[in-house]
Amino acid sequence: MDAAIEQYAPTETHNDTPTVSLSLPYGLHPSCLHMQVRSGSKTKNLVQFVIRKLISSDQNSTNIEQVTWNAFDDGISEAIACAEMAKRRSNRL
Repeated sequence: MDAAIEQYAPTETHNDTPTVSLSLPYGLHPSCLHMQVRSGSKTKNLVQFVIRKLISSDQNSTNIEQVTWNAFDDGISEAIACAEMAKRRSNRL
């Protein structure tokens, strides 16, 4: 074996994805669904989730009237695409 491999000792792992907190000066209404989009998120899954929430007729859950899409870095274009796809598929937005 190589000497460098023999001396290898694993160290701490670091998450490269920055965490963004939604620190708004106001609270979101319960009828507002907040979606956080990251660069690795699957657009199809996000849009399907939102459409299911909008169509949901469950009496126990609140009716969703608004959707907010938040993103940072490389996820911004993906968030815009998700918003446009959700608008196209739902006549409520």
